[in-house]
Amino acid sequence: MRDDEEEASVENEYVVEKILDKRGSGKKVEYLIKWRGYDDPAENTWEPIENCDCADLIKEFEAANAKKQKSKEKPKETRGSRANTKSVEDRLQYG
Repeated sequence: MRDDEEEASVENEYVVEKILDKRGSGKKVEYLIKWRGYDDPAENTWEPIENCDCADLIKEFEAANAKKQKSKEKPKETRGSRANTKSVEDRLQYG
């Protein structure tokens, strides 16, 4: 390969800057990719996992996403349990 051909192939290479989102499940997972050098959000693209050569960024995204999901799933123990406890106590007192 000549130097100018090699340089052209490097220029056409897209580099993942960041994983922005995920959709799908199982074998049909796609990630929303922010490409390095492309700052317009309209240039972000949804790519199937097999087109994503950025395992470290996917791992980082999945870890952050799992942490976000875990914080959303925290049970609301005080509100419901206090109301139930109070009604039980009231029933015991007033029988």
